[in-house]
Amino acid sequence: LAQGIAIATREVQPLDVSGAPDPVNGRIVLISVGMSNTTQEFSAFVSRADSDRAKNPRLVIVDGAQGGQDARRWLDPNAATWATVDARLAQKGVTPAQVQIAWVKQAIAGPGTQDPLAHAGDLQAMLATIAKNLKVRYPNIKIAYFSSRTRAYRHDVSLNPEPYAYASCFSVRGLLADQVAGAA
Repeated sequence: LAQGIAIATREVQPLDVSGAPDPVNGRIVLISVGMSNTTQEFSAFVSRADSDRAKNPRLVIVDGAQGGQDARRWLDPNAATWATVDARLAQKGVTPAQVQIAWVKQAIAGPGTQDPLAHAGDLQAMLATIAKNLKVRYPNIKIAYFSSRTRAYRHDVSLNPEPYAYASCFSVRGLLADQVAGAA
């Protein structure tokens, strides 16, 4: 926690469109990366945050999460999902070089009858790839917050039902443990 706060206060700063520090006209960009639950939750957050008078006026919040785009759709750094995020950045008048913070909430659709813990291991590996893609797509990213699903809202096996939604907490936990242990 202390390291995260230090990064946020020491390294996150307004950047110009090319990613150079610009305290006067620069922007700090926060994006979301994920599937339908992510965009539903993040769009509500954006609305509240943008109406908060205490919000830093240099902060631009962009919902990059997309319905129907599970973790598999984010594994290729050149996938259409990433191009959609970049298009949304452009709509807000900011660039990929200004992205410094991301919130990531992912799932794998259609687990079938796979063991939930094996499924969590697969998701963990995908989250690690997505984290690397964040660095490729957004070279000035400083902080990425990863969340697990809180619960499945439906029991539709083509999506991400229980117990797979619950088991996603082990995916995030494993990813963070690997990071603390020094994984790239």
